[in-house]
Amino acid sequence: MPTLPEMLRSAGYGTYMTGKWHIGNSDPATWPLQRGFDRFYGFLEGTSKFFRPDDLHWPRGISPAQRGSLIHQNGFLPDLVATCLDLGAATRPATMEGRPAPVVDGRTLRPLLAGATAPLHDAPICLEHEGNRMVRDGRWKLVGFFREPWELYDLETDRAEARNVAAAHPDIVRRLAAAYATWATRVGALPWDEAQHHSVYDADTKYGIRR
Repeated sequence: MPTLPEMLRSAGYGTYMTGKWHIGNSDPATWPLQRGFDRFYGFLEGTSKFFRPDDLHWPRGISPAQRGSLIHQNGFLPDLVATCLDLGAATRPATMEGRPAPVVDGRTLRPLLAGATAPLHDAPICLEHEGNRMVRDGRWKLVGFFREPWELYDLETDRAEARNVAAAHPDIVRRLAAAYATWATRVGALPWDEAQHHSVYDADTKYGIRR
């Protein structure tokens, strides 16, 4: 029996699966692209799927020398928050619902738009989502899924993140793993086996963040 997306596709509709983030780590026979979806967004797809350049348009703020150019810098979503606050001359609230606001490491993009070439981030970029951890530092990307060993990828030679080189570079794995541990302590990111036992409405651990 055809699946619903297969029926929709046969009727001429485009099909796209998003939101089931865990599916990329399941049985290949049940992956969305095997079940009638044309495109899919999920875990374990590497930089080949997740790497997207930003298109920026700001005639009064981008220097003439930068217009139409490519800026090869590492960044992440909190940088856009910092940029909006900077350009809007706004101040980020120090508290949220009567408690200290979560730490955000974003950097404004304004210097890059003015032609600066120094790295936007001078420390590893760290992220965590539902136990899935990531550290990005220059060419190296360290990822670790919940209860799984760290994996290391060299994005200069392997942007698709197809070759785990952790065994060949244990020193880099240790350095980036230590950076993640320091970051997690500083921002209050709970280990997933602890965070999943808290409701998002718990006063002390709202949104998986230790207050």
